[in-house]
Amino acid sequence: MINLYQLRGGSIIKTLTLRLDDEFHKALKMKCIQDDTDMTTYILNLIKTDMKYQSQEKK
Repeated sequence: MINLYQLRGGSIIKTLTLRLDDEFHKALKMKCIQDDTDMTTYILNLIKTDMKYQSQEKK
C-alpha cells in the first residue's frame, strides 16, 4: 500500500507498508533501539546505501 502526502513547497512523500512476521519485527526493533534510531530511518539508510552501491557498480 502506498499513501501520498503533500508537503509545503509541493514535495510529495509516499508511505510504504511492509509486512513483517513477529520475530523479524522484534529483531528489527531491538536493532534500532541498540543503534538509537527509528525503523524508518534505519530502513531508508539501508535502501540509500544499496542504491548508491548499485549505481557505483554500473560505472
